[in-house]
Amino acid sequence: MQTIDISDSGRIIIEERIYYPENNDVDGMLHNSTTNEKAILKQCTDQKIIDAIEAFEYDVWAVEGNKRSFKNIIYPRIMKQSSTLDENAKYYIFTEIPNFSGPSIHKLSSSLSINGFSIYSRIMAATNLTEALNVIHGYIGKNILSIHPEGIYVNIENGDVYIWIEQWLSECVDPSAVSDFGFSPEWYTRNEKNVTEADLRFFLAYVIFRLLCNDDPFDGSETLLQFPLLTDEAMRLMRADKYGFVLSKNNNCVSEYIGQGLWNKWRNLPTFLRNEIEKSFTTGIENPDERTEISQWVKVMQKLRDCLVYVNGQFRFCDPDVSNKVLFMVIDDYKIPVWPKKAIYWYHVDIPINESKNGIIAGVTSKEGHYYLNNLSGNVWGATLNNTSFWIYPEREIEIVEGMTIQLENGKIIKIENGLVDDPKRTVNVTMQDTMNGPVCDSITDSYDVDEQQDMMKEADADISDPEGKVD
Repeated sequence: MQTIDISDSGRIIIEERIYYPENNDVDGMLHNSTTNEKAILKQCTDQKIIDAIEAFEYDVWAVEGNKRSFKNIIYPRIMKQSSTLDENAKYYIFTEIPNFSGPSIHKLSSSLSINGFSIYSRIMAATNLTEALNVIHGYIGKNILSIHPEGIYVNIENGDVYIWIEQWLSECVDPSAVSDFGFSPEWYTRNEKNVTEADLRFFLAYVIFRLLCNDDPFDGSETLLQFPLLTDEAMRLMRADKYGFVLSKNNNCVSEYIGQGLWNKWRNLPTFLRNEIEKSFTTGIENPDERTEISQWVKVMQKLRDCLVYVNGQFRFCDPDVSNKVLFMVIDDYKIPVWPKKAIYWYHVDIPINESKNGIIAGVTSKEGHYYLNNLSGNVWGATLNNTSFWIYPEREIEIVEGMTIQLENGKIIKIENGLVDDPKRTVNVTMQDTMNGPVCDSITDSYDVDEQQDMMKEADADISDPEGKVD
């Protein structure tokens, strides 16, 4: 436990850093004029809370604190004020916070309806939240006892996510005081409100659906008839599983109460993502063990990001489960489209992030209708094409040709394959506008014709200094 020194002049010293209260009171916002850092300090007399915060720092931060995704978690620490012999020690909760004063940072639930929250930023927010929850999900029931959606903040410009974890460390004694957002059906009906692993899986699936489809996944005609104004009681009933998933394939139909916008956004999503969401909201309702694990969601979101391609100022999903004419870089069960600015990341090939260039080991460029893979790894790779072998040196590029295999230094293989699948089917060729609140073009074709897209790809920007940007 660290100590805090509070002088008579109001100066607060923590770890040799000097803070001053912004409201002339010890409790509240602190400001470090030298570093411009901000923090919140509040006195705490509840020993149970003190123990929970200290346990989190000891159990979680000590183990997970050096992980890249832990930076998305805003966690508290307990400080003990130096005391004289004739007075009791005072304990404070000290929480360093990022700058929340910018107009782009909002609570998760309120961010969903804000114009300008692009599909790319929404995917990044879902990915960052998934990675942060993957760091802490193993501590469910021990350190993490509840979910507080109102403690999750999103930067709508870049998808950065911050989880204010303090309230998550205590039991939920008053469910009505918790934001009604993403709790599992069984959470509403059971007496014990401490969060479970199944609750967290459901919550993540719910948030991913809300971020990508911008609507609620549950609906029901009886709810609308009994509670036409969708009161809090109606929402609680809907979320307590009185009614099912609004896009269920049961009887080959969906709820008549959804709008065309939701239907289009749902159809736009790649097949593998729709399958995971539907499983969570159908069989996962009856059997919580069937819900997708958090670690699997990490991989699903990585694959979703791989699918997103940028053409002529617009985003499109290139679904690897749909037959098409695009080449793919296949690494185990990852399939990355050969597309300008697409990248191969450290997680694709199982190398440490610090052995890559901002997390990137290779990037795709286009030149005069041909596509090239630039080796950004710092290691020499071996490539084979038509029984001919050659080397790809660092900072050098190779033309991407179907049938080529590239072997990395750790034995991982990149195979260049076409996008044809065994069971071609009617597909949705979608252009996603750069804001979720805009219209969506949903033209169904008998095949995934990308010849026109290939022409547009030639005009795309070939700069791969930071392909797609990194996952922050």
